Amino acid sequence: MWRLFVALRYLKRRLTTYIATAGVTIGVMVLVIVVSVMGGFQREFHEKLRGINAHITVESYDFSIQDAETLMNAIRRVKGVAAVAPFVQNIVLVKGMYVDFGFIKGIEPDMEAEVGKLRQYLLRSEEALAVVEYENTRDHLKAYEYGIAQIKREMEAFEEGSARRRFAEFALIRFKSQYEELSRKLERLKEPYQKALNRAPFSDEEIIRLFCFRKGETPGVVVGIELMKHYNLRVGDEILLMTATRMNLEKIQQEKFVVLGAFKTGVFDTDFRYLYGLVDEVKKFIGVEGIGGISVKLEDFKDAERLKDAIQVAIEPFEKESSRLSVKTWMELNRTLLQAVQMEKWLLSFIIFFIVVVAGFGIVSILTMMVAEKTRDIGILKSLGGTTKGVMGVFLIAGTFIAAAGSALGLSLGLTFVYRINEVAAFIEKLTGYHPFPRDVYYLDKIPTEVDALELAYVVVPTLLLSFVFALYPAIRASRLHPVEALRYE
Repeated sequence: MWRLFVALRYLKRRLTTYIATAGVTIGVMVLVIVVSVMGGFQREFHEKLRGINAHITVESYDFSIQDAETLMNAIRRVKGVAAVAPFVQNIVLVKGMYVDFGFIKGIEPDMEAEVGKLRQYLLRSEEALAVVEYENTRDHLKAYEYGIAQIKREMEAFEEGSARRRFAEFALIRFKSQYEELSRKLERLKEPYQKALNRAPFSDEEIIRLFCFRKGETPGVVVGIELMKHYNLRVGDEILLMTATRMNLEKIQQEKFVVLGAFKTGVFDTDFRYLYGLVDEVKKFIGVEGIGGISVKLEDFKDAERLKDAIQVAIEPFEKESSRLSVKTWMELNRTLLQAVQMEKWLLSFIIFFIVVVAGFGIVSILTMMVAEKTRDIGILKSLGGTTKGVMGVFLIAGTFIAAAGSALGLSLGLTFVYRINEVAAFIEKLTGYHPFPRDVYYLDKIPTEVDALELAYVVVPTLLLSFVFALYPAIRASRLHPVEALRYE
């Protein structure tokens, strides 16, 4: 008890104590904010990936699934499976002004909507037009911003009154005029764009109508919004697709498809690379008769690893009739992306943790100075019967108290900021006109956060342990002082 009393007495009314505590507070607060916001982004990213991909995919790489209905019934009987849907998928070349590769996926629209989030991602014709116009205008506006900045830099190198300077001034006036015109257009397009982002999900009837009803006999596809922007497509336009299977690479299939509509997932690669069509039309285009695979939705996506083995057992009888079927979870299909996001989160946390390390060195400095200042007091303590361990405990308690107080304050301030982060972002936007988390870039309504007790423990516990380690040196130094030596010159 006396150790705590002495430690608090030494810390009381010392400005350096408050500075060290503030250092720990700032480090912990920033770490809490980063971990919570990155956790929110990770959660949203995972949800997008699960929306694009089924929880589990059963796939045949040579399109050898002939009796898809029987296979789906076998998978449905596995406890924990919520829905299944057949698909056929192959790589394609998209020909236009440019040639890019993509993936065409043939689906049964009503069944696919039950497996994934297709109904949430689909855009109606007017919604697709609003998104394309707004985002194209926004991209052009950014290009003009860059052009204006470039001209201003070039003008600084030209002599005043020279022909090149006058030409640059004329170009700057023209760019600024076009920039202002685009800004007004962007403001007009903002409302329909926001409505498109807040759209109601497609009903079953709308999904069937989108995929199945069209003029003429030309097969149709629903394309990603980024592909639509890249090729300047509109609903009703035709695009030329080419494909070949790996079983017959010499036979190149080529066919025109009509654009039926668009979808927007918020994941650029998916919105640029994927095209969806009816399974029968895509099979005919690829030149195969079998189904490529089965998408499986689970009652709880967290059971993916456990149910993978059960599904593998359920489909074993079908592997005898065809080639081997692979069973993969959504995490396995996106392992590289998931690892990259996790690595980014931990790397950022690791870098910011050095704020706490710097604060730890502050604790060492404060306690070392305290030992030097309190040499006489330490000598008196030891002469009155204070043990070596007791003196060491005084300074360890002092260092731990600074860390504990800083951690508690940092945790409180960090959580307060996290829970109010969208209000703070709105205030910054009101004050500066710039939102630190623009929705049209991240495709999210608000800044996502996720407070995880375990991750908060990973922030606070290492901070306390690190502070304890930093306090060891001055504590050991104080404990080794001999009472006679400490009081010699007093």
